[in-house]
Amino acid sequence: MVHQAAIESDLFDPQDIRSRATAFDDYQIRADKHSFIHVTLRIMIGRNDAQKTQLSGEILTALETLNLQSIILSVEICDIDKTTHAKVTL
Repeated sequence: MVHQAAIESDLFDPQDIRSRATAFDDYQIRADKHSFIHVTLRIMIGRNDAQKTQLSGEILTALETLNLQSIILSVEICDIDKTTHAKVTL
């Protein structure tokens, strides 16, 4: 769902999109909420604030379609600086 929303944003080449999920056994959030989903999008620099705002909204909307209860949903977009980013595929 998050992956599909990123594809549908038309901000990325679909073959360049990667998705990963991490579960946390230990966390603390508001007493009236039982769980959370936090999406961190790490994207290469080059998108403007309006594009990033639209993308985070689309991801949040996709999460809301899950119709979950007592949960906190959040989305964060972080720019990757090309000058300090290193990657190798072996």
